[in-house]
Amino acid sequence: MGKYTKLTNDELEKLVSNGDTGAYGELGIRNLFGLEGLNQNKQRAYQLFHKGEKNNELICIAGLEYMYRNGVFFIANLEEAEKYELKIRSLIDVNSNEYYEIKNVFNVNGNTQDYNYESHKSENHYNNNQYYENIIIDNNRKELNNVNTISGESANNKDLIEKTEYLLLKSEEYRLNEEYEKSIASINKALEILNRDVYITEKNEVEVDKLKAEAYYKLVFIGFSNANYSMIEENIEKPNVIALHPYAVYLRTISHKIQNFDESIIMEDINVLIDICQNPNMNPVERSNVFLMIGDYYDSASDKLNKTEKKQFKEEAKKYYIEAEALGNNIASEKLKKMKKIFNFSKK
Repeated sequence: MGKYTKLTNDELEKLVSNGDTGAYGELGIRNLFGLEGLNQNKQRAYQLFHKGEKNNELICIAGLEYMYRNGVFFIANLEEAEKYELKIRSLIDVNSNEYYEIKNVFNVNGNTQDYNYESHKSENHYNNNQYYENIIIDNNRKELNNVNTISGESANNKDLIEKTEYLLLKSEEYRLNEEYEKSIASINKALEILNRDVYITEKNEVEVDKLKAEAYYKLVFIGFSNANYSMIEENIEKPNVIALHPYAVYLRTISHKIQNFDESIIMEDINVLIDICQNPNMNPVERSNVFLMIGDYYDSASDKLNKTEKKQFKEEAKKYYIEAEALGNNIASEKLKKMKKIFNFSKK
C-alpha cells in the first residue's frame, strides 16, 4: 500500500489508466468504503480488486476475500472467500505483520473487529490443499445452477435483486476472462429474474431499471469485446443505457469506424459524444477516451478544410485534447505536443 495511500483520487486514476496495478488496491478500498471524498461504489471496487488480483496484488486479493465473505454488494459466498484466503496464504506468511495490516484495512473501514481468521476456521482446515481443490471442482460443477433455486414464489424482492447483482458481477468476471458465452448466460439469467420474477413497486422501480440498464450495457460491452457488433446495436438503445452508461456510445462509435460506416453516421456519433462527454456516469479513464476521440475527429476533419476553417477545427481538437490530458491520457499529451510544434499552439 505504502506510497499509494498518499495520492489523490485523480492521481490514482491516472496510475490505473497507465496500468499501474499497485494503484488498484488503494483506489478499490476508497470506492468500497467511500473514502477520501469518493462516493461508495462497490461495483467499481470489485472491478479494481479483480484486475489487481490477476497480478497477485495482495490488497486486491484481500479485498475480494472480504467482499465474498461478508456479502458486500452480492450474496456471501464462503467458498469463493476461502479460495482468495488460500491465495493470500500462498503468497505471504500468515504470521507476518504485513498479513495482519492488510486484513485490518478492511476490518477497520468495515467496522468489524480486529482480524482473527482462526476464530472462523481452524488452521488445519485452510491448510488442507485437498479441501481447497474440492471446493474449486465443486464450483466448476455448480456454475450458475445455484440461481435456479430462486423463484418469484419462494424469494422476496430483496433476495431476487441481490441474486441479480451477483449474476451481473459474475458476468463481468467471465467477460474479463473472455468466457463470453458464460457471461451472456449470466446476464440473460439476471434479465429473466428482473423481467419475470421481481414484483415492481414504487420503492424498487428505479433500482430495477438501473439493473436492467446495467445488464444491457454489459451486453453492449461483450459485443464490443467479441466483435459481435450487432449485439451493440441491439442493446444500446434499450431504456436508460446511454443515460446511465454513456461510454456505450464510445464503444458503438469505434464499432462503426471498424465497419467503415458512412462519414455522416460517424459525425452523428461524434455529436452524441459531445453531448455526453461530461456525463458523471463515466469514470475519468472513460471520459479521457471520449475527449480523445472527439479531438481526433476534429483533428482529422480539419485536413479537408480551407485555412480558416482548418484553424477553427484545430482549436476544437486542442480543446478536447487538453481535457483528455488533464485526465491522464498520454496519447492526448503527445498530440498536443505535435500540434504545438506544427501550429505554435499554447496549451492555454
